[in-house]
Amino acid sequence: MALVAAAVSLGGCKKSDPLAAVDLADPDGYFKRDYVELVPAVRPPTDVEGRDQIRVYVKLPKRGRIDTDGDGRLRMPADAVVERVESYDGKVIDVRGIRFDGKKQWFHAYRRNGERLVGFEWRSDDRGTAERARARLDELVVATEPPGPQHDAFVARYRQLADCASCHVANRNQPTRAGAMPNRATDASGLFVPQTVLSDRAPIERHRPRDLNIDDRFMRMTCVNASFMIEADRTGGRLPRCLDGGVVTAQLELPRALAAKDAHAKAVCDSRRWLGEHLSSGARERFAAAIAECGP
Repeated sequence: MALVAAAVSLGGCKKSDPLAAVDLADPDGYFKRDYVELVPAVRPPTDVEGRDQIRVYVKLPKRGRIDTDGDGRLRMPADAVVERVESYDGKVIDVRGIRFDGKKQWFHAYRRNGERLVGFEWRSDDRGTAERARARLDELVVATEPPGPQHDAFVARYRQLADCASCHVANRNQPTRAGAMPNRATDASGLFVPQTVLSDRAPIERHRPRDLNIDDRFMRMTCVNASFMIEADRTGGRLPRCLDGGVVTAQLELPRALAAKDAHAKAVCDSRRWLGEHLSSGARERFAAAIAECGP
């Protein structure tokens, strides 16, 4: 999958425009500075060849602490930024993120354009600007996605997943039926991954054709009311599935994986310890057992 440079115009976004154009140099190094990667116990899916990687990064203000709401769900502090960063063969190609500004939230989405990331940022509660952002992002994706038989299908799928506000709803419960949209619950900030770092269990996601948890000898998968199977297709895709259409839940046997010096388990615990150091006292007490599971 070759990335092509396209002459994408970001004009039309004036200084006072609520749709702000963004142009970032050094896409492959940008998120390695000032950000910390959060590695959940249950991995996100990938493409058939395993060349597509999805990572989540967080940046907190100097004295920022992550708190919990009344239901014990994580809540990001003001000035925190959380990024979902997708790479292909090690090159960052797509970024979706949220910036927390007091009680307000700002969504942003960037695409690779040559050796830069370009895209837009807008207020999460500004529906009119969000529609403009989606239209401009459609143009950007059409222009930057490489030509080929999968071009139109990718653009259509991107449009389906581009409604940030309907996806990142705070305190959304885990769905009972599996789907192409995220199967995980959200925290008090509308995020999917940070809280799952503090748990050994999470639903399997199906938005890519190959699951990375199937072949992990320390991972156990279950269905609530039905049998479990591995669904394979002719292209090489492999996804776990509950026969009744329910959500597959995976659990990492963390103590056993740590005893075997498993690299993924170590990365999970590194993220968990970092989160523990940046939780409020109440949140740290709420997740004390998960933090202690990783040891000192």
